[in-house]
Amino acid sequence: MRTARLFSLAALLLALSAGGSQAQYFGKNKVQYKDFQWRIIKTEHFEVFYYETEKETAMDAARMAERSYRRLSRILGYEMVKPIPLILYASHSDFQQTNITSTLVEEGTGGLTEFLKRRVVIPFTGSYAELEHVLTHEMVHAFQVEILFGSSGSVLANTLGFAPPLWFMEGMCEYLSVPGMDHHTELWLRDAALQGYLIPIDVLGRVGDIRVYRFGQSIFHFLGQKYGDEKIGEILRVAPRVGGVHQAFQSVLGISLKKFSEEWLEEVRKTYLPQIAEFSKPEKFARPITDTEEDLSNLNLVPAVSPSGERVVYVSDRGMYSDLYLARTKDGEILAKLVEGERTGSFESLRFFRTSVSWSPDERFIAFPAKVGAEDAIYVYDVEGRRVLRRLTFGFDGVLSPSWSPDAGSLVFTALEGGRSNLFTCRADGTGLARLTDGRYASLDPVWSPDGKKIAFTTDRGEGTDFERLVFGNLRIALYDLASGEIEVLPGMEGKNIAPQWSPDCKELLFVSDRSGVSNLYSIELETGRSFQLTNVLTGITGIIPSAAPISWSRDGGTLVFSAFSRGSWNLYVMNDPLRLKKVPAGGEEEEAEEETGPAILAEAPASVPEPPAGRAAVSAPAVGEETALALSGGEAGPPEPDGAAPASVPEHGADVPAPGKVAPESAEPPAPSEGRKLVDLRVLFPEDEVPRSESIEEELARNADPEALPDTSTFEHKKYKLRFTQDFLFGGAGFASNVGFLGQSAISFSDILGNHTLSFAAGIYGSITDADLYFSYANLTRRLNYAVTLFQYRNDYYIYTAETEPEFQSQIFRGVELMASRPFSKFSRFELGLRGESITSSVFEESFYGYREVRGDPQYFAEPFVALVHDNVLYGYTGPINGRRSRLSLEHAFGDLTFGTGILDIRNYTNIRHRYTIASRLIAGASVGENLQYFRVGGPYTFRGIDYGDLRATRVGLLNLEFRFPLIEQVRFGWPLPLDLRGINGVLFVDGAAGWYGDGAEMAPMQLVDAEPFTGRIENAYGFAYGAGARVNLGIFVLRWDWGQRTDFRRNLGAPFAFFTLAADF
Repeated sequence: MRTARLFSLAALLLALSAGGSQAQYFGKNKVQYKDFQWRIIKTEHFEVFYYETEKETAMDAARMAERSYRRLSRILGYEMVKPIPLILYASHSDFQQTNITSTLVEEGTGGLTEFLKRRVVIPFTGSYAELEHVLTHEMVHAFQVEILFGSSGSVLANTLGFAPPLWFMEGMCEYLSVPGMDHHTELWLRDAALQGYLIPIDVLGRVGDIRVYRFGQSIFHFLGQKYGDEKIGEILRVAPRVGGVHQAFQSVLGISLKKFSEEWLEEVRKTYLPQIAEFSKPEKFARPITDTEEDLSNLNLVPAVSPSGERVVYVSDRGMYSDLYLARTKDGEILAKLVEGERTGSFESLRFFRTSVSWSPDERFIAFPAKVGAEDAIYVYDVEGRRVLRRLTFGFDGVLSPSWSPDAGSLVFTALEGGRSNLFTCRADGTGLARLTDGRYASLDPVWSPDGKKIAFTTDRGEGTDFERLVFGNLRIALYDLASGEIEVLPGMEGKNIAPQWSPDCKELLFVSDRSGVSNLYSIELETGRSFQLTNVLTGITGIIPSAAPISWSRDGGTLVFSAFSRGSWNLYVMNDPLRLKKVPAGGEEEEAEEETGPAILAEAPASVPEPPAGRAAVSAPAVGEETALALSGGEAGPPEPDGAAPASVPEHGADVPAPGKVAPESAEPPAPSEGRKLVDLRVLFPEDEVPRSESIEEELARNADPEALPDTSTFEHKKYKLRFTQDFLFGGAGFASNVGFLGQSAISFSDILGNHTLSFAAGIYGSITDADLYFSYANLTRRLNYAVTLFQYRNDYYIYTAETEPEFQSQIFRGVELMASRPFSKFSRFELGLRGESITSSVFEESFYGYREVRGDPQYFAEPFVALVHDNVLYGYTGPINGRRSRLSLEHAFGDLTFGTGILDIRNYTNIRHRYTIASRLIAGASVGENLQYFRVGGPYTFRGIDYGDLRATRVGLLNLEFRFPLIEQVRFGWPLPLDLRGINGVLFVDGAAGWYGDGAEMAPMQLVDAEPFTGRIENAYGFAYGAGARVNLGIFVLRWDWGQRTDFRRNLGAPFAFFTLAADF
């Protein structure tokens, strides 16, 4: 029917327009908590969008962007045709409100580049070094898109002819944005070489997890060292002309990608396999208390050991969501799940990528941050009472890493303001907010000393950091003296140094450093300045990102818990008396002599005024319970993106990318859907006169530290943001038929650069504009209350099977306007309200020997207000939801020439078992009342699989579906007639029940006892059951489903079975 054509087009418009996610049956919400007042800094190559609180940081970002642009333009051999829109957010919470993409921004997304308008979107995290990394990464994407798909051409059209693999896109971005091979990528390579999941490049091309970043970065590092970085730009420019990446490697390098892959793999193994003997596994000196193989988790992070050392709190994804668990350090036994994250608005995110958790000295409470609404809050949680005692909010852009004072009366924490991180203290009830630091330096991971006099924290203060030149040194450990306000940067801080932990006597600190090339545990004596390396772990003591705090030391000094990386996942380990591992000072006698120079003292104004700054009064809320998450679901409109399939997501920069989980051996293919720089000094491989002479990434970045490399800010133009629509996409087609005339379909969409306002138009014309399918919509997503206005016209034609003589068919033309508003309560629930005004013009066409005779009826006009309450917290697999709940209650009432009322309740629940199996249930109840009753049609693959499409008709219906979903075939390959590789084919066993009736249902009977209408096969006032099986496979752009259903009374089969092939995700 033409209705289907129109609304397929409308659905596509919604999918491609920012903010469309809330104009759907189910789905989570993107909430616009803040009304940002945007301004623009116009530079030579950028338009930088920012709001007032982040103005100073935005100016620095604009200077960094121009510096990076010049470097990337030289390497890639390309000048962008148009200025790059760079949109900056002051925090991750603000970033998650962006309308530039309709996709939900999850915890691990460090930045994104939108392809249609080449928009680069970045949140500030409180670290300038991290800002420059992510900014450059995303800028490479902007270059890639324009080089590959053109400055004005359609990405949608061009990607059909050329779709570069993810390792090519993300690996290039990482290599060009990081100086040298970073240690975090090296730990992945070392682990992959040891554990056997290092895979050839052609296999990597079929991978969609974090390996595309890590291995891809290594591939481009190898390419740059052997052939020169300028070859990267050549390959990128040549690829779309020669038909792909394989052909580009052959054309530019004179070597096949397969041969290049073999050389790369050989170098990785030659570099990292010999290192295995030099390192040890964590099990040699510590005992594991989690096991990712056993509990099917990927992440066990953010450990916080209790003061006595007997218990530990940590974040784990063993339940597919990121939850906060309490366990014993003795054997790892889970004592309780304290907080369920990512299900309710109170704990939307536990911020486990960057934060730490802290126990109170009396071991009664823990303090941790979580996203609630527009900001982060510090939760004070009663461990014994299993309840939230207090929720502290301050109005900051972000809050991280709270730490208790030794008297349990105060907290110190990191707060984000305008993109910068600083230290603050407050009383345990949230009052008495006081600033400790103020500036552009990073101030992270604060920990209060046991004597209450100092705070140890992580910072980039000291040698190497110069904000005039915008160069940033490594992270170091520093001490803040609460009495004087002085900051002391500790000596011997080579490499990355993070996560300080105090000894009970305040004479020593434990911390994590990668000065040896691998993140390991170190100690430093505060009186002598001597450092000691305590561990030598092969793949590192680390969190997901390099700056994440991975250790926690008990207050009595007897127990240390840390997270370590192995086999593509993170486990927790317990070490008793870590100082027993102290032996020779790190670096030996030479280093010890160096450190006698003593610490560096940086003067910083003390926090002399303990009162909160203006506008920063803390709010102490009473105990907060979890919201009730009602079951909800998305309609069967198409394949959703899997956001929760095992393994859990561990995204880096750009789009969210799931972690590899239990990775396969190198000879194996990538894991089925059921479910990253120093390789070698090539001067060793080549004679000196053969070493590539192009400037290395490290050399060029060092040269760019020259102040002359930065733009003159006096040339920047500052202006207010003004609304201006530009085209998002345009597509269509047309034709001519003698019996119809001109026909065609087209769609076009416009939006502003921020995605807050969208205009969409779609048309399907079949000879006459009066018979055409037309759709026009304007949506405003600026504020929390989103609204849209839609004008529509569409036509339905269908045969009338009850015609007494000649065949007849009816044509109905629907015209109307709809106003809809959506007000989300949180990411997981919303209220919808709308009003639709509509007219229906009906004509009956009687067919005879002489043709058709039209009998036109009078138009019918009616208005229809409607409301809905929606909840959704599900996780998706590759063919449908696999965990969580969703529900929708909708009511509508029409008045005018048609009068009716309709209500529908839809509740869905998904219980996951061992990350592989899902028990899914759906209950739907619907009723229509009034003079013009509306009919529900039940039957077919989407409702009741024991009868054909819509064969059960009623004004009141009940529907129950129970499914057991399981992996059916992990992988199947076809060699003929076309090479085809299908993965993750899932199976389903189901039982369906359906009932449809009129009035009070007194006449309802089993389906087998109800006579079907002649011609139509329709049945009324009946109920029945069916069982069956099916299979599903995700083919990339849609899910292909097959269902076989047999009606039954549970004693015998009734009638013939039905089989259905459909293109839709599971309910």
